[in-house]
Amino acid sequence: MNVENNSLNFIFWPYVSSYTNFHPVKHLVDRPPLLPNERLAFPHPDSIKRATLLADRIYFPCYSSHLDDIPVDLTYGDRRIDQLTAKETSTYAEVGWPFKIKDPKKKEEEFLRIFLKGPISAYRNTFPKASIFPINYEVGSSVVPCGKSHAIQGALNNIPTVIEQELQWEQILEFRKDSEAKRKYRDLHLWLEIKKDVTSPLHVTDLISQKIEDYQWAIKKHGLKTKIEAISSMLSLGSVIPTAGGFTAKAIEMNPFWGAIAGGILAVGGATVWIAKRSLELEDLKRGQHSEIAYLYDIKKLVR
Repeated sequence: MNVENNSLNFIFWPYVSSYTNFHPVKHLVDRPPLLPNERLAFPHPDSIKRATLLADRIYFPCYSSHLDDIPVDLTYGDRRIDQLTAKETSTYAEVGWPFKIKDPKKKEEEFLRIFLKGPISAYRNTFPKASIFPINYEVGSSVVPCGKSHAIQGALNNIPTVIEQELQWEQILEFRKDSEAKRKYRDLHLWLEIKKDVTSPLHVTDLISQKIEDYQWAIKKHGLKTKIEAISSMLSLGSVIPTAGGFTAKAIEMNPFWGAIAGGILAVGGATVWIAKRSLELEDLKRGQHSEIAYLYDIKKLVR
């Protein structure tokens, strides 16, 4: 059955079209294997770009004709699993199932069962050491049982939805390859792993939101403090030369001009040390309290 209707807004269309319109020879794509510590997301259609910021890669079947739409390095699909899925779903496609279901809710549930829950289970069984999860599907549904994926959903809820429209793939690739972003990404997921048993997505959403606000304020306060100290130092610069020490005093006695130069050098040297100390303080702050959500804070800045 050749299906052209992509109006199924509750499931990522390539997951369906890959098997209802699949041409294995033409569209087969191989990618590097999924590593034991990698995270593979199965995103909702409204969360594709945000999913690539929360996972190492997102699922794209090997037979997908839509792989040109997303940088292939951000995707993964296993040839053997996808071949099995294609075989299992081919009989559904031949009879137009579940497209022919009249009840919208039942149709949605059947689509999610066949084209999302089925592949997720297959990938989890094949890659038990990898972290494999759906992104932005309703908790309590057949795809996301109650008590699962709350932490990931809470993190997603703190990533601006405008990223889907405003951010280009080149920007996402550039952001992901930054060494600091990689460190912060790791820290975020270590914290999310600790919070995986939270009671609801709303709880972890609010918790992360509060942490981001506190982290943002701490950085802003540090900036204000730095500016105030810089202004104070500039106002007191006139007192630097006469108090700069014996070397400057002796230079002034010998020649006021060279004495001023000597005092200036010491002042600049002091300023350099002061700037270095403030920079170190800022780095300590960024790695201190609430630093586990620094990655999400940086993502928010991408669309400001």
